[in-house]
Amino acid sequence: KLLDAEVYLVWVECGNKDKYGRILANIYKDKGSTQSMSSILLEEKLAYRYEGKTKLSDDEVKKELGIA
Repeated sequence: KLLDAEVYLVWVECGNKDKYGRILANIYKDKGSTQSMSSILLEEKLAYRYEGKTKLSDDEVKKELGIA
């Protein structure tokens, strides 16, 4: 059995490729949603914004997420 949980369909809005050729995309709950999964993760402090510069240290990540 591939999935033990419910199956969810999502809306994926593909954009440009990054410098490694990976497709950059926004994922939404459905086609009518205005809030992407990325923005939800950022708001809930489950992720932090990465702009492609030097990676943050573990301590900087904790500070960014408010768990320092």
